[in-house]
Amino acid sequence: MTGYAAFSPDGRKVATASEDGTARVWDAASGSELVVLRGHDRGVSFVAFSADGRTVVTGSQDGTARLWDAVTGAAVATLRGHEKAVYSVDLSADGRRVLTASADGTVRLWDAATGGVLAVLRHDKEVWVVRFSPDGERALTHSADSAVRLWRLPAHRSVDELIAYARALALPALSEAQCREFGIAATQCTSPRP
Repeated sequence: MTGYAAFSPDGRKVATASEDGTARVWDAASGSELVVLRGHDRGVSFVAFSADGRTVVTGSQDGTARLWDAVTGAAVATLRGHEKAVYSVDLSADGRRVLTASADGTVRLWDAATGGVLAVLRHDKEVWVVRFSPDGERALTHSADSAVRLWRLPAHRSVDELIAYARALALPALSEAQCREFGIAATQCTSPRP
């Protein structure tokens, strides 16, 4: 059973999410299957293409989101950190960041290249939908707490930029727990300032 479907930006492909733990990419004109994206442990709840159509991102009941090469089906990254199912995903227009919305009541902003968490946004209940604004500076969320919220996202676009930003503010080194929360290697967080 298919749960969600999305067109590629050029309209030539369709990606579908399935309860069997896979997503599939199809030729929109012929209906032929091009690639199967395998790796989730539970059903896939959401699927989206990057703006250039070369990457597919999936969200799953297993609490992860994954990025895939849309042509080969190769797994590019696994985004781990949610405690419950991921209901919605979105890629920024430049493909550098990913947003995920979860049943755990959080929205996470990820560095697509490293899989590191750049920010955690909190609702009181499960979050159903998340979308980037066209300029990538804001996120729109809708949740079971009956709230639709517009969030200003942090300016940093990667884990390295986040660390440099914290250092520029002369903040103390992050604790190991903070490093884990943001998916940053402890050596990056606690290394001495240059």
